[in-house]
Amino acid sequence: MALDAAKNFAKANLSTGYDASATSIVLISGGGAKFPAVSFNAVWFNATDYSDPADDPSVEVVRVTGITTDTLTITRAQESTSAVTHNTAGKTYLLVAGPTAKLVTDVASITDDTTTNATMYPVWVTAATGNLSKYVSSTRLVFNPSTGNVGIKTTAPGVELEVGGGGGIGGRLRLQGLASDPYYYTTFQQTYGSGGLLITAKSYDEADTIVNLQNGKVGIGTASPGTTLDVAGGLNLRAGGTYRAVSGGQLEIYMQSGTAGSNINCLDRAGSVTFYPVAFSASQVTFGCNVGIGVTAFGTSAVTVLGIANGTAPTTSPAGMGQLYVVGGALKFRGSSGTVTTIAIA
Repeated sequence: MALDAAKNFAKANLSTGYDASATSIVLISGGGAKFPAVSFNAVWFNATDYSDPADDPSVEVVRVTGITTDTLTITRAQESTSAVTHNTAGKTYLLVAGPTAKLVTDVASITDDTTTNATMYPVWVTAATGNLSKYVSSTRLVFNPSTGNVGIKTTAPGVELEVGGGGGIGGRLRLQGLASDPYYYTTFQQTYGSGGLLITAKSYDEADTIVNLQNGKVGIGTASPGTTLDVAGGLNLRAGGTYRAVSGGQLEIYMQSGTAGSNINCLDRAGSVTFYPVAFSASQVTFGCNVGIGVTAFGTSAVTVLGIANGTAPTTSPAGMGQLYVVGGALKFRGSSGTVTTIAIA
């Protein structure tokens, strides 16, 4: 339903008096231009005896349906008033187009076209707060004119735009892709109960892209990060010629640059390290520092020293390789045939 047109200071005197059956009235010269476009309701009363139309016992509300210059076409006896004669000698009669009860009723009954969108609901005004709501029985859309804040599924928006949740789901904001394709969109959602943010990018023919921020943790590819940074899948960091990938709990480092001073520190939760050196020209790992296997101290003035802690001698010899180890402080080597040679005694 469309609201009546309105115009500030819309009032004019009648050029003469009329009886109760008149449906066409003439204003004083220039009076017609003071009124808004039709249709609208107006109050007709005796302005000589009553400064307030509410005090005139013969006040009448009429509906103006046409304006031609200063001639108005009207429908009498609107809004529970009666058609009466406004033609007392020596009296001035005034027509005022201002807010009437019809305006409030019309605002309260506004509905969207349910033939095109059956999920829309009436607009209503809460007199106490001045808030405008889009849903009567359970407020869904609220505008607070005093703050300019807009709330969706919340009655008291505390910021410029606040989206509430419900039913175990946090507030969500969706950015749709092509209007013709509902399978491509990105959703921003407050993770219920944790105060986090879940970002999900949907694509019809690809896996979801998920970023989750909650409880001081960041999850990529997972909705439930278990550590400060939790990545489900591969991680590529491209900087300074270095490529790194994390997959299935295994850390693979490919040094694509021969820059001096490059350092690699790798530890799993058990404190052990496995290197798979890969290079473009040759398989090699170059260290410009002390390297320790099971040790943390290298001795006074040690530089580029290899330190090996006492271990347990191997009992088998895998084919195609040799084994270097230390037992009792002695450096030993076991060949693929099982022969053990003591390279240096303790």
